[in-house]
Amino acid sequence: RTSPILDPYIARHTAMASTSFSSRVRLSDDKLAELGVRASEREAYRRFHYKMQFTISAWYGALEAHTFATEFVPLDYDTAQALLRYHRTKQVAAADAARIDKLKRAIDAKAARVGGGGGGFFVKLDTRSPKDALLYDVDDATVNAHMRAKLAPLTDAQRSCNALVSAYTAAVLTAMRCRTADDVLRLFNKSYRISGDISQATGFTEQLYARTPLSVCIRAWNDAVAQHPEGEFRCFVHNDRLTAVSQYFADTYFEQVARREAEYRRAVEQFFAKAEMDVITRKYGAYVFDVHITLPPEDGSGGSAPQPPRVILLELNPFHIGAGGSLFDWKTDRETMMSAPLEFRVVREPVAKAGSAKDAVDNLRGAISDQYLRYLRRHYPNAAAFREHDRYYPPSSASSASSPDAPRPTTALAAA
Repeated sequence: RTSPILDPYIARHTAMASTSFSSRVRLSDDKLAELGVRASEREAYRRFHYKMQFTISAWYGALEAHTFATEFVPLDYDTAQALLRYHRTKQVAAADAARIDKLKRAIDAKAARVGGGGGGFFVKLDTRSPKDALLYDVDDATVNAHMRAKLAPLTDAQRSCNALVSAYTAAVLTAMRCRTADDVLRLFNKSYRISGDISQATGFTEQLYARTPLSVCIRAWNDAVAQHPEGEFRCFVHNDRLTAVSQYFADTYFEQVARREAEYRRAVEQFFAKAEMDVITRKYGAYVFDVHITLPPEDGSGGSAPQPPRVILLELNPFHIGAGGSLFDWKTDRETMMSAPLEFRVVREPVAKAGSAKDAVDNLRGAISDQYLRYLRRHYPNAAAFREHDRYYPPSSASSASSPDAPRPTTALAAA
């Protein structure tokens, strides 16, 4: 894909030579045979096993001081299968009731350790989160309330494509806060990311599942991460070197990120240089990690002494196309992502300025589901975003935001 954001980068790197990929944690053919994996399933299991080497439980002990407090609820094979049936049928089968009740009690007990006092918690499998669960839900009260709070102070002229995307990103992240096991199951039940990971993990044999079982991860809630998506960055490591960094939410212009780009870059480089990260780098060699960065106030209001940025590790992912590239493209930017020197990318100006008004509209359509765009149109019919939208996609168009057949969102919220 191309865009005004990516094109200048792509032009500089498409002619570069190819660097070969290597990993220290991929299973060899001999090891797969030793594990008893059927020949027809060996490549699929190799890829699955590779992905499972980057789960939170695999690295939490080494990096606990730099991430959220986390509790783990292991999923045995039968309980994982029960969750999968719950997702498919949208009800708990009588035969699964005892397992699901036991799981809920375990989640509530662990949640009390990290989310006690009413603070809530973030939940995910140790592979991925259910952040896709709310992308098409126009009835979620938390998402809608946050959107109203963000958009109400703005005039219609200020309700631009970028303003809607920015508010929606923060709204969906904020709505991920859970307080009980019932909240967890509600998100899991609506998430195709969760059901897909469970289906893949249990799709081999029960014996192979026991080697790399899934867990429900209960993580301490952090308002700054949810309410300030501009602070999230995706970072790529290959051959032990930090090679590429991008703002995570590639569809959005964040004025502070553009203005303080050098500070964000320095914060990532300093974090990667920590001894604990060196242990991880020597273990994997190639991986992707996400961080959230909170910079100190520019006016010095944080105190008399200079305050360092606060960097929180969010997760690790395999170095693979399954981890979204944000402002990098796994095909056209492959060489850049696999070789030094470090390339740091942010959206440096509003898309409508860098490209055209249509590019900003296309970003809007890619970031927010058609269902939710129709919801927003009903409440903010005169917003600048919809005036621009209708210039290129008239309401009568089959691909407009009034049509149920419009494309699904491709935003980072839906990516890995």
